Amino acid sequence: QRNVMEFLLINHPLDCPICDQGGECELQDTAMAYGRSVSRFVEGKRVVADEDLGPLIATDMTRCIQCTRCVRFMTEIAGSVELGGIGRGEHLQIGTYIGKSIESELGGNIIDVCPVGALTNKPFRFRARAWELIARESIAYHDALGSNLYLHTRRGEVLRTVPRDNEAINESWLSDRDRYSYQGLVAEDRATVPMLRQNGELVAVSWEAAISAVATELKRYSGEQIAALVAPMATTEEGYLLARILRALGSERIDHRLRSTDFSDAAGGVAFEMPLAAIEQAPVVLLIGSNPRLDQPLLGHRLRKAVLHGARVLAINPVDFDFHFTLAGKAIVAPHLLVDELLALANALAIDAN
Repeated sequence: QRNVMEFLLINHPLDCPICDQGGECELQDTAMAYGRSVSRFVEGKRVVADEDLGPLIATDMTRCIQCTRCVRFMTEIAGSVELGGIGRGEHLQIGTYIGKSIESELGGNIIDVCPVGALTNKPFRFRARAWELIARESIAYHDALGSNLYLHTRRGEVLRTVPRDNEAINESWLSDRDRYSYQGLVAEDRATVPMLRQNGELVAVSWEAAISAVATELKRYSGEQIAALVAPMATTEEGYLLARILRALGSERIDHRLRSTDFSDAAGGVAFEMPLAAIEQAPVVLLIGSNPRLDQPLLGHRLRKAVLHGARVLAINPVDFDFHFTLAGKAIVAPHLLVDELLALANALAIDAN
């Protein structure tokens, strides 16, 4: 183990004091536990030019130990062959071949799988040290999967988002949309404290004063006069708590469909009646008007695993979307003909069933 660590550190620079990975670096921890205090290597260390992987991933390729975790993640997990190794031995370099940005919707995960500081979070770069951050459990707010994540905060400000392991939902991964959208939480015009309108102007007040004012207003009305709308991005738990408050007030009027105009199908069955992970064992999957890579990146990851397990995925879409797995069949249908196409499919299935 000591000899292996000595080999790994032959070309690795002593950047720990200035490296964003310091404090949560696998190589640093392993070197402290199993490495030698001295090195027999006296030759000069190699220097590698940094890759430009886009606005989200910062690179310091001189720190790379050529483990190829990032290459294997992109190829085997994300299903996007965007990284590879060029050269052999000491001259091996990780790159994109033709110098382009990472385009995969799961590309940010290579930051997490990198055991050193070669790949780091560019928006978070030099913002804080790992031991200064407080991890707050949360869930993703851009899809209906509820991907588990940690919000890393310092002095009340969210500085980065990292995945939280949950094998039943997002495993160990996080989509780029949920990893980097925390930057939208900080804006000059964002309300960060409760405000009440006094003499025609909004005035900042304490939470106690705001809650008291809301309670006073609600007491003026009966339950039949009260309704509530919950944001679609709210968690199931938040929706449940709001429903409990309304029921305590004598109201059952709560909804999350803010932009819908036709509720005639409200009594329909549950759309997805199986555990998310079970889709990997599904023999056949039919996608209708869906682009999983954009709409639900981690569901698209599950679909790719299903295809690798032998599933047949078919798609009926208005656009020929780019999938990171092979479709067993597809039909590109104009949006105004989509219902007719589905009706024809239903009739064909009914005939086959008989």
